[in-house]
Amino acid sequence: MNARLSHIRDLLRVNKSARNLLEQRQRELALLRHTHSLLPESMRAHCLDAAVAGHQLTLYFDSPAWTTRARFLTEDIVTSLGKQQITDIRIQVRVNCDDIACPSQTQVSRRRLTVDTAKHLLEAADNLRDPELRDVLKRFASRHLLPPTEKG
Repeated sequence: MNARLSHIRDLLRVNKSARNLLEQRQRELALLRHTHSLLPESMRAHCLDAAVAGHQLTLYFDSPAWTTRARFLTEDIVTSLGKQQITDIRIQVRVNCDDIACPSQTQVSRRRLTVDTAKHLLEAADNLRDPELRDVLKRFASRHLLPPTEKG
């Protein structure tokens, strides 16, 4: 075997969709670094991440208190990011589960479908042409027809 090993980054850059996602993430990280430079030092550690959708930058903070403070700075940040084609900023809270005791998936109570809803899904699945979608709907509905203790 004489195949050359490639770094995963090189493989991802070959795929157009993956390359576009990587480029978008790099842009978001650059905007986050720039935004950090504009924030008061006490606020920087609380600005966790950034995401771009069109001309809107969303900044994620770790608590509602910091989002409130950040909202007073959005106009200055937009002005500073004018060359980056950012015209709007959203501020949101993103709780970091590493910092708090997040409930595990088994501890969270799950909403169950009613029996009638599950039966309607099974009927709808029987009328689908797409076999994969049919199987997914049947599995989903069947799980909700079983009592919670019988699910696997």
